Order: sequence, then C-alpha cells, then structure tokens
Amino acid sequence: MDAAESVEEVQDDGLQDDLGDDYEEVTLPSKTYRVKNNRIISFTDGYNAMLQAIDKALQTERFVWLIYNEDYGNDIQDLVGKDFEYIKVEVAE
Repeated sequence: MDAAESVEEVQDDGLQDDLGDDYEEVTLPSKTYRVKNNRIISFTDGYNAMLQAIDKALQTERFVWLIYNEDYGNDIQDLVGKDFEYIKVEVAE
C-alpha cells in the first residue's frame, strides 16, 4: 500500500470558515520532479507532489543545509534523549 492509499478523505460537515466572501481560494501549481531512491525519474503533480514535499521536509534536519531557509525542515534531532513531557510541549509549539 502506498502513502496515497493510506490517507483518509476528510468530509465537509458543513463547516464554515471565518474569512467570509472577501477572499478567493487559489490553487497553486505543484508540478515538480518525482524522486525515487535519490534519483529524478519523472515529473509529478497534485497530491503525490504534495506527499513528496512533506516527506522531504520531514526528512530534512533544520539549520544544517544552507540551501534551505530557517522555516524548512524539522528539529527532531534536538528532541532525541529528552524527557517525554518536554517533547510533548515542544511538539505542541
């Protein structure tokens, strides 16, 4: 089973947003290279491109690679060995 099959679809239960009618939803293009085993094998778009982007961000350690700004990546390595209660607070932030 790949990641696309394991994600549940969210139902809209009549929820309303607080933005009102003053805003327009814009879908940005997501076409990118499809990477498998650290090699570019083709192009991908839409849902699979988003899954790949999220996976990459979760696998990239923050502040290590100069190519990425301070908003990209994760701080998981900083939490290794810490007390579980401390980790819960840090993750919530």
